[in-house]
This record gives sequence, C-alpha cells and structure tokens, in this order.
Amino acid sequence: VSFPTHLTEELAEFIGYVIGDVHLDHRYIEITNEDPEIIERIKHLAHKLFHLKVNCTKDDRTKATYQIRLNSVTLVNIFNRVFSIPIGKKGKRLRIPALLLQSDDTVIRSFLRAYFDCDASASSDTRAIELSSESSFIIHDIASVLRRFGIVSTISKKMVCQEHYWRLYIQARYAELYASLIGFTVKHK
Repeated sequence: VSFPTHLTEELAEFIGYVIGDVHLDHRYIEITNEDPEIIERIKHLAHKLFHLKVNCTKDDRTKATYQIRLNSVTLVNIFNRVFSIPIGKKGKRLRIPALLLQSDDTVIRSFLRAYFDCDASASSDTRAIELSSESSFIIHDIASVLRRFGIVSTISKKMVCQEHYWRLYIQARYAELYASLIGFTVKHK
C-alpha cells in the first residue's frame, strides 16, 4: 500500500467518503453505497491514492447497494490513528479530523463535497440542504467549517428509529451559496 505524503484534495475527498459511508474493521475498510457515481469515484481514488485493488460486491439489503472493501491493515491504522476515525461503530464519536480542520479551503471543500454526497439531501423546490448524523460533534464541526465559506446553517435534534440524530439545515440563499462554492459531485443532488 502507498499513501500520499501530504493532505491533497483527492485524499480529503476520500476521507469524506470514508466518514460518510464507512465501517473500519481491524483488517479492512468497507464503504457501503448505492450511488454508481460515488462507487466509481471511490474505486478510482483507492487505486490512485493507495495503489489498492478494490473488492466490490453486491449488498443484499437493497437492489442498488454495494460494499466496497479495501483489505489493508496499514490503511486502517492510518485512518484510525492519523485521522481519528474509530474502528467499529463510529456513530456518536465521529468528528472532522483535526488535519482537515487546519487545511486550506480547497482541501476542506473536497472533503465537504464528498461527505455531503454521502449523507446530505438537497431539495431544489424548497432551496434547502439537510445533513443528518448520530454525532453532534461532526454536525457542529461542519457548521463551523461552513462559516469559513460564509454559509450559515441551523442545528437541531431529530428522532430516527428511536435514536437521537443531529440535523444541520442550510436554507435559501445559504443553500445556493453552498451549491456555488462547494456543490455536489453526484448529478442528482
């Protein structure tokens, strides 16, 4: 396995996908997603950044869901130790890695775009973007980073399957500002 020597836009993008849709095991990284654009992008980035072959298998939970697995103990350790992404259930403990918070706007923009591709929904008729997470930490981190771009958001709690989740909501002109300054990679959002 290889690893970039510094935090690039592409590495930040990969971290966004990891934080959005990943499960870290002690032996592998597994990303579960159903969007073909995201799946292809993750496969491309895994090969380009880490020179790893990706195992992509159909997940039986839905018709379109796939599991993308990168078998590398070294990569798991890097994501866990350098970027503080928890092994096992990450839910409530998730944060934006400190290295990303300290990065320049182009790097953090790539992270945000990928993370929002995974976990946000956009509505053109109400001009709003909603991001939900089990982690209040990451929602507050995201709100803080968005302010760097002049994007104001609101935070509230919501219940999902008897669990408390946190919602970050971007409305009206701030949703338009998000779309123009950061945007989405996937076309349907």
